[in-house]
Amino acid sequence: MEDESSHSIKLVNFVSEQQLDEAKRTRGERIEDGTAQRDRPLYEILKENKDKKDAEFNERFKHRPPKALDEDETEFLDKLEM
Repeated sequence: MEDESSHSIKLVNFVSEQQLDEAKRTRGERIEDGTAQRDRPLYEILKENKDKKDAEFNERFKHRPPKALDEDETEFLDKLEM
């Protein structure tokens, strides 16, 4: 058998109420760890972030000229007109 000391077991470090209160006092409350409440629903925050990201994406491509049609596309449109 192998030596049991070679197997290390990671234990979860539990935090006491006093340690939590001390952490809140020194670094402030945070939404990520549940010590602060959100002022808006998560849905609104995620929708706002998505809208902002979409606006930035559209802004990058807004000033590009349209792509020229290739030969197959022009042939298809000619056939469609007839």
